[in-house]
Amino acid sequence: MSEWKKYGGAWKLFENETPYNGELHINEDMRIIRLEILIPAIGTNPLPCIAYKGYLPYICGTLFSGAKVLLYNCHTGNESNYVCQYTQQIIHAQYAFWGLQVDNEEDLRFNKALFCLNAPLRWFDLCHYEYQYHDDDHGADLIWRKDESVSIDYKDDLKMTFIPQQEVKGINYYENNIEMAQNVWIKFEYANETTWEMMISDIASVQQLIELGCSKKIQILKAKFYHKSVYIDASGQEFPCVGSVAIGDAKRVKKNSGRDYFDYAFSFKEFATNEAILTNWKNNFQKLRPILDLYETMYTDVGTATTLFLNLTQALETFHARFISDDYSTYKEKVDKLLKDSASEAMWRECLLNENGNRKKIYLLNRISFLVLAEWELPVGFLESNPVIFCQKIVDSRNYYTHYNLKKKESAYRVEELPLVNAYLGFLLQYHVLTLLGFDKGKIKSTIEKKLNLVETNHSLQTKTQPISRKN
Repeated sequence: MSEWKKYGGAWKLFENETPYNGELHINEDMRIIRLEILIPAIGTNPLPCIAYKGYLPYICGTLFSGAKVLLYNCHTGNESNYVCQYTQQIIHAQYAFWGLQVDNEEDLRFNKALFCLNAPLRWFDLCHYEYQYHDDDHGADLIWRKDESVSIDYKDDLKMTFIPQQEVKGINYYENNIEMAQNVWIKFEYANETTWEMMISDIASVQQLIELGCSKKIQILKAKFYHKSVYIDASGQEFPCVGSVAIGDAKRVKKNSGRDYFDYAFSFKEFATNEAILTNWKNNFQKLRPILDLYETMYTDVGTATTLFLNLTQALETFHARFISDDYSTYKEKVDKLLKDSASEAMWRECLLNENGNRKKIYLLNRISFLVLAEWELPVGFLESNPVIFCQKIVDSRNYYTHYNLKKKESAYRVEELPLVNAYLGFLLQYHVLTLLGFDKGKIKSTIEKKLNLVETNHSLQTKTQPISRKN
């Protein structure tokens, strides 16, 4: 059961100096931060209200205990009016910074932060627990193993350090049961102070890189911050102090285990130790971002197989337009070069180019065919008797499900066939994105082949009755 924590205090809204009495409600499991403000009515104002409506950059609170807390990125919610009594105003916040107070927006700048994501620890492979068995008494000790922290110059002004950390929950070490925990924290260190929005934008790019690597939805699990106003004064010296951040995005964090590690397209160490891949990611992330947003439905529970199919075809079309060509003349030159002296030119030219039409433009069939061919690599194979039929059927399916063109119904994939088709399209997109980033093509193809074999086996078990012959 989710636990609600309540904190009473006085609250100053943005630039208004009037303190309002109110109660802060935080549910860390549900990720909700809600402030309830009560404004008593007075004779001259029987229907009072707060100073602002809508968006509030921040709210500074002083709890009755004396503790400070800053609510960030706030929006007003329901207002309940009780004439001649009081007004209750609900305010929702996206973040709560414990121990922080500021006088203006310019003070809301940081140079360091820590983020813990729900990425599988097996993907990071920086720490793990193991048993060390005793030969004499057949007992065992629980040992925590960790690698050194890994630092990366992620941007010109940003250094990231991936730090494995161990936690022991509870303070009585003589209890029969002690809970152990481990995580990998990502430390952000900027050359100059920056906004929290910039930090969230930078961690979002890391999240999408990890999502691409481990095929799981990645969220911020916990966060901490450093601010020049938050410090410990000891013996006349000031030492920077880390403050915790509560997150109120109303999105429950899904636990990601490392059991299905065979789904990993690449590991943390494969990109962290390869400067070229990291550079390619930084240079191409903004162009890749909308494509990865569409691809994300591969590993979330949102939508249906049809939704995923339409997202993947759109993602492939967008990838081709952004990274191959969106100009017909340039694209035709690439196709002519690709097909030159090829025995399969006649079969491929018709679906790669729109040479018989009046409008010289690149169509979906051209883009899908180019990506399926992949410079003769054919990284995911095809579901039909030949790849050209497969490409045409993908296009017919997209047109049928998008425009409901009944003429395409017979040539389109049925809804029950789409899960397998989606696997092919998802792996096709993954191949091209990883190739763009500089991963080894041979290794990518080998990994995809293993995944496809597993997907096809599972699909066969789910859709066909499999006879078993057992010898007595």
